[in-house]
Amino acid sequence: MDFLKKTLVIWVLLAALLYAAIPNSQTSLSHIGGKSEKAEHSKATEHDRFFDNHNRAWQLFLLFLLLGAVIAIGYILIRQYNRQLKEQVQRQLDEIRQKDELLLQRQRMAAMGEMLSMISHQWRQPLGAITTTIMGIRIKLESGRFNLNSPTEQKIFLSYLDRKLNSVIEYVNTLSHTTDDFRNFFNPNKEKTVTNLSIPIENALEIIGQSLSKNGIKVIKEYKADPQLQMYDNEVTQVILNIFKNSEDNFTEKKLHERQIHIVTFARGKQYVILICDNGGGVPEEILPKIFEPYFSTKGKLGTGLGLYMSQLIMENHHSGTLKAYNRHNGVCFELLFNPGQDA
Repeated sequence: MDFLKKTLVIWVLLAALLYAAIPNSQTSLSHIGGKSEKAEHSKATEHDRFFDNHNRAWQLFLLFLLLGAVIAIGYILIRQYNRQLKEQVQRQLDEIRQKDELLLQRQRMAAMGEMLSMISHQWRQPLGAITTTIMGIRIKLESGRFNLNSPTEQKIFLSYLDRKLNSVIEYVNTLSHTTDDFRNFFNPNKEKTVTNLSIPIENALEIIGQSLSKNGIKVIKEYKADPQLQMYDNEVTQVILNIFKNSEDNFTEKKLHERQIHIVTFARGKQYVILICDNGGGVPEEILPKIFEPYFSTKGKLGTGLGLYMSQLIMENHHSGTLKAYNRHNGVCFELLFNPGQDA
């Protein structure tokens, strides 16, 4: 509004000066000729000119005021329009953020089903080992393998029992560790943490590693750079898990024999990259541009079509980075790029 006030004041002053200048200039020019024989006729003519110039000045004065009013009204309308436009854009941005949060929650719920199957798989082996250990102890006791009435046999049995109980404790710790891994994964980060670039990779492998091994998938890790970066490590773990799971499903679907996932971390100037490649035959070129679109899936009813879409949102909106995919060496590569100097 200060700009508007200054503009109006200047406009009025210019109009007033114009109004004062035109009649005076015209009147002063009429005296240059000096006295002549037509003095009285000139006085009458000058009187008429004075009123003509006076009317002209008023017309220009009113024109300036009209232009000033038009500019002022236009300025006010533009400010009002800009304010309404900003409010509309902000509302739309808020709606988009809410939709993204809902999509992220939906994708997490879909991932939870897959996680539960992974938990059951990871628990199966230690639970089976615990059962085998307890049954072994029972068989030893029922078969009379140890004579508990003999002090020597008692010591041997107690030593055997101690070893087996330690094994059971290790298996239980494995179960507890698995539970912690999944609990931490589903607990959203409130603040970014300073974490090594390799940590979310290792966290993802802790969750899905046994499943990959069971399906004959060899994982090769090559950490050429492992800087400490600010990130939401659980979210990056989720992105990497989505990529691992897609590779695993692809290997299973195509029934490939030699299965390999190669993970490389490296620096690219001031940026850092996690590159995850497999040898699963790649993605058809006509599909590749669509894999990051919401609800696009090649798994039919088994897929939600949100995994890669949300993964890209996590990288772009939460980490000022990028996630892209391309075919290379009879497989597909996913590139997670981090920009440490830019806060999301």
